[in-house]
Parts: sequence; C-alpha cells; structure tokens
Amino acid sequence: MSTLKAILFDIDGVLADWVWGFTNLLHERISGLIEPVHTGEQFDWNLTHIDKAYMNAGWNLVQEIPWWWRNLDPLATEAEFKRIANLNLNNRVYFPTARAEGTPHVLRQTRQWLEIMGIVNPSVVITKKKGEFANLVQADFAIDDKPENVACIHWLSEGTQTYLLDYPKLGNKDFLPKAVKRIASLSKFLDDVEVAI
Repeated sequence: MSTLKAILFDIDGVLADWVWGFTNLLHERISGLIEPVHTGEQFDWNLTHIDKAYMNAGWNLVQEIPWWWRNLDPLATEAEFKRIANLNLNNRVYFPTARAEGTPHVLRQTRQWLEIMGIVNPSVVITKKKGEFANLVQADFAIDDKPENVACIHWLSEGTQTYLLDYPKLGNKDFLPKAVKRIASLSKFLDDVEVAI
C-alpha cells in the first residue's frame, strides 16, 4: 500500500477568486450597475441577487473568452502555493472542480492557471461529484468552501479528513458532521496536512 497521501484542493473559493472574476466581467461587459465583489464578500455562491439574464450573458462570455479561467486572481498567497507545490512533489494532489463542465478550454485553462501559480503538472478533474471522486482516490484530506461539497466528501469517502473554509458572510453554518473542521484560512489546512505527513 502506498504511503503517499491523497490531498484534494477545491479551486474556486479556496485557491481562486472566481466571484471577483465573474462579477467584474459582468460589471465591465454586461452592466455597470453590477457591483463587483470578492469571494467572502458575497452572500451566496449562486449570486442570486444578479438578474438571471445577466448571469446567462456572463456565462456566454466566459465560454467565448479563451483565457478567462487562466486569468482569475488567486485567493491563496504565494507562500501557500509554494506549500501546495511541495505537497504535489511527493503526494497525490488533486484539484477537483465543478467549473462549468463542457465549457471550452476550462480544463486547459485551469491547468495553466495552477502552473502559473507554481504547481508542476497539476491533476485537475472537472466534476460536480466531489464525494464520489474523494472515495475513488481514497482521499486523506480535502478542503472546500461549500458545505454541501464537504458533507458529500465526508459521507461518501471513508477516512477523508474534511475541512470547510468558512466565510462568515455566506452564513455557511449549515449542519455538518462534527468530524468536519471549520477553518478560517488555507494555511490552517496546510499546517494539519504537513503535520500528518
């Protein structure tokens, strides 16, 4: 049996500021009345305060722009990305993401973005079924910012230590299993992983 640890990092909301990228795109290209907000400043993941027609127009733009996913601002610091890069050298590090399945170039752009952040040959998986994926790879650790993803990983994968990156404004105080750790920073997750390996 391999002693390598399997570690899962969600991207949007943990490593990348998708919310800022998307709301800024809407502001600049769709309607100047839409106020750009950063991850952690939004009140729900689905941005339900924005008109559906604007949201659809934004997604159409994302599909047309061949570099959009590659140019998102990072949420993680340079030091945190170096720690992830080091973990990636000697462990099985995966980046499962629910990024717009079927959107042209999303896998390539996501890999390029992680490479720009210093991750060599990142293992990116486009999937909404994060619990099933964690079970498939027998994940040891996983971090996500959505309570439902964390709950799925916890219940569907045996033995995965699951972490919720907690954003207070989101009110993500949903019921979660007691074993799930709520943390305020990516560094805390990296501390725990590094101690365990």
